[in-house]
Amino acid sequence: MEPLNWDDFPAFFASVHGGARPFAWQTRLLDAVHETGEWPDLVAAPTGAGKGALATHHVFLNAMSAGSGLRVPRRLVTVVNRRGLVDSLHQRAEDIAAALVEAPAGSLLWRVRERLRTLSPRPDAPPLAVVELRGGIPPRRGWVDDPEVCSVISATPDMWGSRVLFRGYGSGRFARPREAGLLAYDAVMALDETHLNRQIALTARRVRQLEAPYASVIGVPRLQVVELSATPPVDADIAPETVVRVEPSDLDVDPVLEARLTTPKPVRYVESPSWPAVGRPSAAHIEALVKETQTVRNHCDFTEGSASTVGCFVNRVDTAVHVADGLRRRGLRVEVWVGRMRPYDLLKLRKERPGLFSTEGDTSVDVLVATQTVEVGVDIDLAGLVTELASGSAIAQRAGRINRLGRRSTAPIHVMGPGREHDIARDCPPYHHEELESARRWLLGREQTPEGLAPYAVVADPPPDARRARPVYERLERGDSEKLAMTSDAAFVDPELSLWLRDDLRSEADPVFVVPRALHGLADEVAQSLLSVTPVVPLEVFPASVREGRALVERLLSGDEHEASRAFLVEGADVSPISGTEDVRPGAVIVVDATHPLVSGHVVTSGVPLQRVDPTFWHDTVPPHAGPDVGVVHRPGQVGPDDVDWCEYLTDLDADAALHEYAAVKGDVWELTLPPRTLQAEGEPLPWVVARPKVEVAADDEARQEWSRSSQVALDIHQNAVGQRAFALATAMALPPEMAETVREAGLHHDDGKVAPFFQAILRGHEPGVGEKPLAKSGTTARDGQRRRRAQVMPAGWRHEQWSVVRAVEQGVTDPLTMRLIGASHGRGRAGFPHTTGDLLTGLEADRRVAEALFDRGEWDALIDETHARYGVWGCAYLEAILRAADCQISGEGS
Repeated sequence: MEPLNWDDFPAFFASVHGGARPFAWQTRLLDAVHETGEWPDLVAAPTGAGKGALATHHVFLNAMSAGSGLRVPRRLVTVVNRRGLVDSLHQRAEDIAAALVEAPAGSLLWRVRERLRTLSPRPDAPPLAVVELRGGIPPRRGWVDDPEVCSVISATPDMWGSRVLFRGYGSGRFARPREAGLLAYDAVMALDETHLNRQIALTARRVRQLEAPYASVIGVPRLQVVELSATPPVDADIAPETVVRVEPSDLDVDPVLEARLTTPKPVRYVESPSWPAVGRPSAAHIEALVKETQTVRNHCDFTEGSASTVGCFVNRVDTAVHVADGLRRRGLRVEVWVGRMRPYDLLKLRKERPGLFSTEGDTSVDVLVATQTVEVGVDIDLAGLVTELASGSAIAQRAGRINRLGRRSTAPIHVMGPGREHDIARDCPPYHHEELESARRWLLGREQTPEGLAPYAVVADPPPDARRARPVYERLERGDSEKLAMTSDAAFVDPELSLWLRDDLRSEADPVFVVPRALHGLADEVAQSLLSVTPVVPLEVFPASVREGRALVERLLSGDEHEASRAFLVEGADVSPISGTEDVRPGAVIVVDATHPLVSGHVVTSGVPLQRVDPTFWHDTVPPHAGPDVGVVHRPGQVGPDDVDWCEYLTDLDADAALHEYAAVKGDVWELTLPPRTLQAEGEPLPWVVARPKVEVAADDEARQEWSRSSQVALDIHQNAVGQRAFALATAMALPPEMAETVREAGLHHDDGKVAPFFQAILRGHEPGVGEKPLAKSGTTARDGQRRRRAQVMPAGWRHEQWSVVRAVEQGVTDPLTMRLIGASHGRGRAGFPHTTGDLLTGLEADRRVAEALFDRGEWDALIDETHARYGVWGCAYLEAILRAADCQISGEGS
């Protein structure tokens, strides 16, 4: 293979960025990491200078580190408090991954890809793993199975922070330690617009500080924290030598960067007599925004070949919906991008109008109406802008979406706010009146300059600091981290993480969640039974205010037609009819029939013409990105791709026979759910049949302990394979040899407890015969059947890994870390186990003295404390994550 050199970075950068070469500051950033192995503490670059390209650096650095002495973190996590930017950063990383996969042999991209593959001992490992973690998107839980792979993760502060603090939002309780360990070690956390996220920056640096005593013992890079900002704050904790910034000399040598940062963006402050001091905007204010947007379009420079889209950015979702409706009535082609969109609709819009979400633009869109969701870092290039008055930093960010590449001669920005002489004495949510007043004064000054809101001019004259939302930030203490690390015990109330994650602690009313489903033709009780077995998927959810939710329910319940006059309240598997608006409380999940008009501009609202919504989920096909919990609902009269009406075909079969018949035709392993027989009229087909693919089992799913792609897996073969893989992973990740040997030894014993006769009976579906070798996993029985048998023959809550520790000690294992890894190999035992010796050894032969010492006299608790003291809470979690990744990889391969 032709070697890869540091001088190849500009060509690699250009190959994944449409031919654009890196700016000088971007090359300095690569050099800084190359020299030290550490990312800088701060990257200071104006809007449009290319801060969003850090994934390119990360990928190239990892490729260069393969087989060399340089050790850089395997995971880059870009964290930003805007879902739109999380989506954008994720898409850029996906584009890099796709370019690597498709690279022709011998090309530079191919060489990078092949170097990345050598980071893993697995020949089929992906060269680059790409993950998105944000609300509304089912997280790809399998990323924790690839700890050795170069990875790019895009996340919101809450999603990153909750995971690094052992309480991952949306994660299974027993998967949380894996995420915490992998995000706290061998990882870079890059926080965008850090001046707006001071608390999460403090928490990240504090995690790094708490890890410091253990990093050399673990032997891999501890958490590195990079703050990104166009207008960086003065911070005594950041030394000048740990800063990479755009220098004035960079503009002198690069006309492309100079155009991006210095092309004028003239700003004009427009007085609005109808400015909404509080509450919802008036019709007059909506009309003023519509007219001003038309005015800006008339004064834009629509350069030949460039998109002609202008932006109208407002502060409230209901304002965006009404402005979009007003613009459409004037014949303009409008798209809406707000935070209250159904995530699936945003994915669909990205697919249909990809140019709108990039600097290429979309010539078929006249106006993009948006809220704060597009403020930070979203890489779009609009021809002009009308925006409501907001905080100074928000206005500067909105201006960054205008003439982003500096290709237009002029790009007007009009800011609509109260009269110049009118005091702003009241808050206009989400902004405080003091923020609005200081922003107006700053804008009136910028209005007098020809540069206006050009990025480099804003660096010289930055917007007023955002109002500090809380007087004191919270410092994470060592005792807090030790308490958070106790993940295996179910808490009555989970700890409140907001103190460590959020700048603004002001209470906000939770939204309600509206879900359209295809329920037409189903009686109420039949619809309820179907909803109880088809859980709500985040992608199908429309967030709405409580007020809009109640207005929707009131419209439905006052309707004349049956299907348009009902709604259901879903609480887990419990489904009940909604009898009145009093049932609509914050956090409520409301399911309605998709035949009813619900939305305008992809938002649940009222007062404007509404459209129906394609239910999409739990229908006759499974949409892309739907996640592992979504299957297919068959209804009477539906004919599938195999020309079979399954509701009629399965009417006279019992559940086991139905599963067999369905899998025989579908050619896969399926999980079927049939309705209660009480809902089936005699001689009539089933009212519904739900089918889910069962081949892909989530990494933290309980079924991974007993289920395999193979029919049966012998215990000794499985444990040897896990031990070897754990050693290979640890070695590939450059852990010290003694640490690699520890995880290997733990892998060799992690499932020792599965030799229990009753556990073997569950795996086999019958009592084991004489001479039959113990199994580790089985694919021969259904999970529901295994659960029933477990409840019949095993003590409640019995854990095989608890007995694995006892058996390992009997076989000579004495190292506390090895014992801990064995006991915590499935996420349990991180504070204690549910059973004392009496229940643990029910019907089993073992050395009771070992079990009594560990689980009756407190030695296990002492062992947990001892390993925390020696390796740290995140260090223990990281080592557990390696062992568990090895187990999941081997299980996924059928061994």
